Amino acid sequence: MWYVIVREEGYALTGTLRTKEIPLRAHNEPLRTSECSRSVDRREGSGYNRRSMGITDKTWYVYLLQCADGTLYTGISVDPQRRLAQHNAGRGARYTRMRLPVRLLGSQAAGTQREAILLEKAIKRRSPPQKKKTFGV
Repeated sequence: MWYVIVREEGYALTGTLRTKEIPLRAHNEPLRTSECSRSVDRREGSGYNRRSMGITDKTWYVYLLQCADGTLYTGISVDPQRRLAQHNAGRGARYTRMRLPVRLLGSQAAGTQREAILLEKAIKRRSPPQKKKTFGV
């Protein structure tokens, strides 16, 4: 009997890690989803890689902190108040650890994590007065 070697992603390859031997079928008979550990059908199902696609139930925020030395720090979080407490406890970003204490100047809802990251990058390119103006400070 002939066999096809199927890698975890469902491609016919040989000599790979995590392979599975499946009996070879007639050319017109497709492999069933249950025979492959990860098939193409699974990629289209609900919940697949929702985080990387920016589909989450959480609202992400972009926040602006002012450090003790007067410099500004921009970041993203699901809960800006909790993140502020982490920064002030010394468990935040490396930049803020040396400039404690920090205070929250403002935050904006950005929607998904992807949108928050893009907004954060745009804000980081601005000058400090423009950053403050963005948050209404």
